[in-house]
Amino acid sequence: MSLACRLFSMRAIMLLPALHTFLAFLSLFGPTMKAASVPSNQELTAMMLVDYLEFFHHLRVCLLVSEEPEQLWVRQAVVRVARASHAFLTVLRLNEANSTRHHHGEGRRHLPCERDLLLAHLTSRSDVHLFGQVFASHAPDASWLLLVPAPQVTRRLANLYLPLHNRVTVAAYSPDVTSTSVSLLQCYHVSEGDTLRLQWFGAWHYDRTDIRNAFHDPWRKTRVEKNLDAPVLSRRVVYGVLESLEGDPVLRRNNLHGIHLRCSTISSPPRTILKPAKDGAVDVTGILGRAYEHMMQVANFTSTCFATKDGQWGGLRKDGTWTGMIGDIVSGRTDIALASLDITQERSKAVDFLMAVVRTEYLLIMKRPRNDDRKWSTFTSEFETRVWVVLAASLLAVTATLRLASLQNPQRPLPPSDALLVVVGGLCGQGTSEEFRTFASHLVFLTLLMLQVLVTAHYTSYLVSSMAVGPPLPTVSTIADISRHPRLRLNFIRGSSITEYFRTSRSQEHQEAWENMQEDDFVESREEGTARVLRGPYVFLEAGAYLNKRYGADCRYFILPTPNFPSLSAFAVRKGSPFIPILNNIILKMKSTGLMKKWHWEATPKPVDCSDLEFLPVEASVVVTAFLLLASGASLSLLFLAWERNRYGEKRESKIVPRRKDGKITHKGEM
Repeated sequence: MSLACRLFSMRAIMLLPALHTFLAFLSLFGPTMKAASVPSNQELTAMMLVDYLEFFHHLRVCLLVSEEPEQLWVRQAVVRVARASHAFLTVLRLNEANSTRHHHGEGRRHLPCERDLLLAHLTSRSDVHLFGQVFASHAPDASWLLLVPAPQVTRRLANLYLPLHNRVTVAAYSPDVTSTSVSLLQCYHVSEGDTLRLQWFGAWHYDRTDIRNAFHDPWRKTRVEKNLDAPVLSRRVVYGVLESLEGDPVLRRNNLHGIHLRCSTISSPPRTILKPAKDGAVDVTGILGRAYEHMMQVANFTSTCFATKDGQWGGLRKDGTWTGMIGDIVSGRTDIALASLDITQERSKAVDFLMAVVRTEYLLIMKRPRNDDRKWSTFTSEFETRVWVVLAASLLAVTATLRLASLQNPQRPLPPSDALLVVVGGLCGQGTSEEFRTFASHLVFLTLLMLQVLVTAHYTSYLVSSMAVGPPLPTVSTIADISRHPRLRLNFIRGSSITEYFRTSRSQEHQEAWENMQEDDFVESREEGTARVLRGPYVFLEAGAYLNKRYGADCRYFILPTPNFPSLSAFAVRKGSPFIPILNNIILKMKSTGLMKKWHWEATPKPVDCSDLEFLPVEASVVVTAFLLLASGASLSLLFLAWERNRYGEKRESKIVPRRKDGKITHKGEM
């Protein structure tokens, strides 16, 4: 071996310890260099925030921060949002939020930066406490994004009350520096005191290029509720890939297990049919009863229903209190009103309505005309008012003309009373013993006979038709017709939605009918209104579904087909109830799948034909009335005959004076 090779070998041997030391030094920095490629938790959550804003298109964000230890994350979040997002970010301290509130509508308060999304990073118990204060004093449906360490989600949020309809999304990140995923959870309480429920909503993963397969998320396989049927949207954004369930997250909270709702209802077949149950409760069947039972099965809650105490639907009293089911909800006695309550402006100020379940039209019901109703007018009702006016005018005109014509014969002029008697007799088809010698008198009498023929033809045709066919149906059809009718009176329930319809209607006809209403025209119940219809000239206005179900087969009543005040009806709940979106979603599915239409068709009664009553012949009671009138007239004639004969006899005796002359009785005229 040459000298050069020996020198190189000796130097290499001498450098081995130094090389070993260098390699050992590099081995110490190897994990650090590898870890440097993975972002820290602060950087990871800041990048997740940018992708979250871009994925859900949030443009205005209010970041609520706490104390100094969080300033590093805040700076990173602000910088990354400013660089890579289209959102406008505002920063506000949590402890300053309560002192910078502004009021708007119904006494609610909001933050000056509140726009689209509220953001908070809960790293300590004080942060959670401050967040609870801010959340409780603002609208519960405001959109929130909370960044919380994954192991502390349940522990930190369990003591807060997050109502069912809240829109709080929790971004649960792992404290492990090697984890690059963030889970998105929905947290809510079904009711106060209920356990916190977690629902998987989505996830974010840093720098994943393969988005065809869902990446691993440990929260999807834990106790968190899952919606396997909901479609998942997945998209690469700025720093990573974000996947989320499609649709409104509130509508997926349809498991209300443990909730018991108090229900107020009223009997209104075919929509709500009540059956007595235990402890004063009622079981509700009918169209809306079946709908409510379906809602209970889908949402997994229980309920107990009671009939409203005053039997009213819900009207506003003069003192500002409410009656009926609306009053039950406002007072807190019940949670939901199970009935087809009309959605009106006044009621909407006191309660919230669910999605409309049925359509309500109000119909008029009155007594069906029968032969028994005209026992005393069978032989006079054929003459209408205008016919009576024509008869009276003709009677006076012919009498006066006959009197003037008789004056042409000064030897035997006809007195006015006799002229009137002749005309009345002529109209009744009777002749006269009076002699008319002038042409004018003959012409007047011939005119009287022609008038008698016309009156007899008119009367006979109407009388025969009415006795063979029966009384005609009512000629009224609208509220305006009833308002103009001289005898009919309009009735409806006091404090019902009809009252508000009349009071707020812009129709001149409705305003006139409302002004004509008197205190005794209001009834307290449907039973009272329909009973009054049979006793007098009243017309009752009520929901058509109820009238057709209850009285459609009762031929004593006649339901006018013209609808009035078409309106939408729905269940009512307390103002701001958290169950509104969940129950509305169930109602929407019931309507879209045809369940409501099916139940309505099954409960609709078959129409009953009462037209046979229009062709019933006159009964004996009606004819007897006419014979009673004739008998009364004959009896009165006999009384007058007896009185006249008695008076005539007295006059005759007063003219005969018996006297004796030569033994003979002579009369006064023979003297």
